Amino acid sequence: MAWQIEFEPADCRSPAALKEIKRLGLEPDGYGWVELIKTEFAKRFPDEAEELHLDDTEMATGVIWVESTGTCRKLTELAWQLIHSSGTARPAKSSASLTARAARKTRLDNTAQEQEKRFRSMKIHVSEFYVEPGATYPFSHIFSRWMSEQLSERVEPSEMFTRNYSKDFNLVFRLSAKASLTHSEISGPTVFRRTKDVEYSIFLPHEGRPPKTKMACKEPLRMFLESVVKVLQSLKADTRLIEADVPALIEHVVSEPTMFEEFQPVRIFIKQAYPDARVGYPFNELFDHQIGLDLTEEAKPTETFKQKFGQDFDIVFNIGAKLGLTNARIENPKVFKRDKRIEISIFLPHDGRKPKSQKDCLNVFPQFLDSVVAALRKLGVDADQIVHSTEYMIATITAAEGWFSRAYRVACR
Repeated sequence: MAWQIEFEPADCRSPAALKEIKRLGLEPDGYGWVELIKTEFAKRFPDEAEELHLDDTEMATGVIWVESTGTCRKLTELAWQLIHSSGTARPAKSSASLTARAARKTRLDNTAQEQEKRFRSMKIHVSEFYVEPGATYPFSHIFSRWMSEQLSERVEPSEMFTRNYSKDFNLVFRLSAKASLTHSEISGPTVFRRTKDVEYSIFLPHEGRPPKTKMACKEPLRMFLESVVKVLQSLKADTRLIEADVPALIEHVVSEPTMFEEFQPVRIFIKQAYPDARVGYPFNELFDHQIGLDLTEEAKPTETFKQKFGQDFDIVFNIGAKLGLTNARIENPKVFKRDKRIEISIFLPHDGRKPKSQKDCLNVFPQFLDSVVAALRKLGVDADQIVHSTEYMIATITAAEGWFSRAYRVACR
């Protein structure tokens, strides 16, 4: 469902608006007018500015359409004010053909039947709530709003849902993720009668690292929609429209940039390997995972890196230790183009004795970070933010006893 306004710039004679169009360096045609309206709308309603669609505008006709009644109301009022901002024009005598009409994206007229169907639709809301560090999907708030509308349009409240709750209740799906899962997991329902919400949580499998591309989100989207269908079917709702449109819904999401937050093109992994148990440090897998996430968040690939390796290479730091070193040693990187992976070995100095305290372990950490920064910069990755975050990362490790192996924690007691 969409709402659209159309107007002819030739009939728009507001001196104030024409002056503003000229100030913006635009022509007073359809393109200039919709750009003015878009600019003013973004100033007043920044949270809804992305909902405006201008792609049907022509030189002789300004066209803007939106997908919600609230945004349409704001858009219509603002457009009217701009077109008649001189204060002399009266709406009854204006020849500007400003209209607001409901239409599908195919531009069919909104009928009474469509309006009735809208009011009969189940009120479904989608939101995201992540509980595990790193186990997240980069869907935006626009995705949540759009998916809520699409699901609501395709299903009506079942007799079972109405009997157990009422037509006034909302059905809420909270999208989340867990790294330990191989299949989606559904939790719920949790009923909030005061706010009239029936909530289900849908946990999707995750590899523990943010996806690098939109295409990598297609399978999680499919599992999410299948889980939604399962819940609706358990409530005896008719899910045939959703099931039929699953491929189209997924394709729309992955083809629309606004459905996603910024992707992290380069992911960094830490892997420790100490062949000699006497020559090593007792950091565990949680340390590897969390430090890898922190480095991924702070590292920014430069154009040099992108030109040499591409957009989505992973960087793996293999951490070891050697006797006789006074400073950390960095080996030359190994590039695996087929797997889109770069591996770099870093050997930390060691005296052959097991660290007696957490402080002994942390003494080597600055050398580790300095080596990581040097290696990243050599590859063409901006590591300045890692340098700025060094003190924070050391403080985090100091406070996190769980980042050390259990055997070491027991031995230190």
